[in-house]
Amino acid sequence: MYKNEGYNYLRVKSVEQIITELKTHIEKYQPEYLYCSTENFFSRPKEHIVELANQYSKYINLPFWAETRIENITEENVQILKQMGCNRFSVGLESGNEDYRMNVLNKRFTNNDVY
Repeated sequence: MYKNEGYNYLRVKSVEQIITELKTHIEKYQPEYLYCSTENFFSRPKEHIVELANQYSKYINLPFWAETRIENITEENVQILKQMGCNRFSVGLESGNEDYRMNVLNKRFTNNDVY
């Protein structure tokens, strides 16, 4: 959205920081389940996702629910979520109207791709 203003970056916390924060909150609140509130779990670079999956499985190991976008559902990404203990994820379509989705929202996937 801000590329024309000179901004072209994604702000991300380090995997170490995420794990540290999770450990702190888990110790304090002792949850049995986590909800990862982000519009797209896979917006981070792939190497961060892989490292997060490894660290999460090793140090956190709680089932969780995540959100992602339809174009990020690949066999590899599903396996990463499974490794981490994700047992539910929500998928955003933006709109069920294919023409609107492609021509207004510039989302390049068809209804058949979704099926």
